[in-house]
Amino acid sequence: MRSITVSIASRIIPVSDTVGASIHKKRKSIVVRSQLVARSFATKLVLLLAIFIAVPWILYGQFRMADVDKQTLLLKAAQEQGRLVAESIKPHLSEFTPSAISKVASVLLRIGGEETKIKVLYRPIDTVPVQRFYYVASAPKVSASYLAREQEELVQTGIFDSVPATCERIDSTAERYRNPNGKEELLVSMRAVNTGAGCWVVITSTAADEFLETGIGRPYWQTPEIRFAAIIYLLMAVFIVILFLDGRRNLQRFASLARRIRTRRQDNQTFAEENHIPELSGVAVEFDRMVGALRQSAEMIRYMAEDNAHAYKTPIAVIAQAVEPLK
Repeated sequence: MRSITVSIASRIIPVSDTVGASIHKKRKSIVVRSQLVARSFATKLVLLLAIFIAVPWILYGQFRMADVDKQTLLLKAAQEQGRLVAESIKPHLSEFTPSAISKVASVLLRIGGEETKIKVLYRPIDTVPVQRFYYVASAPKVSASYLAREQEELVQTGIFDSVPATCERIDSTAERYRNPNGKEELLVSMRAVNTGAGCWVVITSTAADEFLETGIGRPYWQTPEIRFAAIIYLLMAVFIVILFLDGRRNLQRFASLARRIRTRRQDNQTFAEENHIPELSGVAVEFDRMVGALRQSAEMIRYMAEDNAHAYKTPIAVIAQAVEPLK
């Protein structure tokens, strides 16, 4: 006998029209809400504020990296100059004598200038504390009182703390300080030279704008160009926010006037008078024309109703008299 395989017939259950309509309605509602959110002034304002916050951080990072590269090049050039200065006076530092100091001073006067300033300090052997140094020479030439005040300023910066007791060589530094005249200087090079006479320190500083205007020795956000850009950027952000708020206030005035017209509490004020934005003048005029047209339509309907009421008075009176005997 042949076995007969029983197949189970598949049934196709039709989708309920009610369920399908409900799903379609929900999707349409979601799309409408998404469009409303996308078109909202508040959404655009939040997005604009997010862009205003994100863009400065991105640009700040890029500009800071470029400034770091610039700082590296400038410091290398300045430190190389400091090395050459130290090497040029090193032969005269083997002994601490008046003639040697005079030769050092003459060399510094030939090298130094108004923007590049050189200071030579000396620490005798076994001096305690090890941070105590004495001014020996400087270029350009200044008074003894100036040197004393400048030495105090340099001590307060703490740069001498980096000079060990062994007077090992120090190749670089990047410190800002104000000299006794109140002007800012940047210490760009500091080299220690150990001789039998003691420890010599040659400090090179500069007052050149190409150094002072960079971020060397200070946070990058304190540089003049970043502060100026931040002020401009902040003013732009405030201006755009004011623009949005002004438009919002103008629309609120329109809504308030429309509400008064609807509730018949309007005191002959027009949309054109409520408008404070020239670009919306055309819209305000069209609103006033629409209100005028609606008022004319209302007056016409009222007039026709009154006219019809008068016209129906005579027929109604005749009918009333005709049905009076039937009562």
